[in-house]
Amino acid sequence: MGRCIRVEMWKAFHNKMMCYALLIGCILATADLVQTALTVSDLGASYAHSPGGYDGCGLFVNWIGINGVTVGSVIFYAVWPFLAAMPYGWSLYEDHKSHMVNNILTRVPYSQYLTAKMLAVFISGGAAIAFPVTANLLLSAMICPACIPRVTVPITGICSGTAFLAQLYYTRPWLHAIIWCVIEFLWGGVAASVCLIVANKVKHRFFVIVAPLILFLLLDFITPLFADAINWYIELSPLRLCNLASTNPSPTWIVILEIILWAAISVLAVLYRGNKHEIL
Repeated sequence: MGRCIRVEMWKAFHNKMMCYALLIGCILATADLVQTALTVSDLGASYAHSPGGYDGCGLFVNWIGINGVTVGSVIFYAVWPFLAAMPYGWSLYEDHKSHMVNNILTRVPYSQYLTAKMLAVFISGGAAIAFPVTANLLLSAMICPACIPRVTVPITGICSGTAFLAQLYYTRPWLHAIIWCVIEFLWGGVAASVCLIVANKVKHRFFVIVAPLILFLLLDFITPLFADAINWYIELSPLRLCNLASTNPSPTWIVILEIILWAAISVLAVLYRGNKHEIL
């Protein structure tokens, strides 16, 4: 089992698609950083004399995880499920298409193979999202003052009780930002895991990779209609819950619950597939 996991992890992090995903993510994170640097440079002096002080050009309102206004940030959070699927979400489909799985199953049971595959897909997808976001946070700290945001200056949409760990954001923002980078990793992992659900349902690798984005876009369209119907205006779209700049309330419990829900769906689908294969 351990050897199978090591092989799958090596394959997940040593392929061109992982490089492409990281490259695109880093380009978008860099575009956000450049735009933020220009904004801070132009407005820093004026903010110093404004009632809000330096809050407006502070790190914790301008890094990619929260600003929601730069070109890099908007594009990144519009395509992040696709970036998460790029590194290794296609691998199960390719193994079956090339019949590589038949060779693998001469060495390990199908259940162990699927477990290793699921771990590799999850971790590679999480890394593809979390690395650019974390790098942006650390580099933004070099150009933005890391002042503690004030709840009395409503620059962001983070309000107490309606946003992810809002109280922590206004007391220990560095810890809040680091925890959010972990959340980004988990979102990337669950998005990539969606590929395992559809791997035997589609006929081309591209459609496997784009499946998480299409699914999350569909949910992004459906969930507001559902919320309107029941008058419950909490953010339910996975596409937007990955972004602290979501306009609708996104409390901590809904973020954690949806991550667990999507992870459970993926695990159950993989287990079902494994049991079905063993029976056959």
